[in-house]
Amino acid sequence: MYNRLKLLMALLICATGLFAQSKVTLESVKAFEPIGLQKPILLDSVNLKNEKFSDKDLLSSSLSIPKHDRFTKTLKADTAGFFHIDKTDSEYSLHLLSFYLGGDNYGKAKLTVTSPNILEVYINGEKKAT
Repeated sequence: MYNRLKLLMALLICATGLFAQSKVTLESVKAFEPIGLQKPILLDSVNLKNEKFSDKDLLSSSLSIPKHDRFTKTLKADTAGFFHIDKTDSEYSLHLLSFYLGGDNYGKAKLTVTSPNILEVYINGEKKAT
């Protein structure tokens, strides 16, 4: 009976370690100065493929992403964990944010990025989400 109790306690201790998940929120991110974009002058309302130009097409603008040490401005999260970016003079602009995530163990991780505006998420220079 005593051995069964010890075995049950050992299994419970091991099982709680498997289900323990910690939620990590970012406290600060590095930001690059906003890059202003201009919409092309549209002489016609459609292109050669008969498609209209949209705001999503601005995200496909060519851009060389700078090294991490050029991200000089630091943004701090508010109490809800959101980062607020200052408005720019340009109607359309690209805002580049950079941060590192490091783990002390191997395991699965989930990254959630939310925005009221259109965005693209790149991880290690590779486009992962739009």
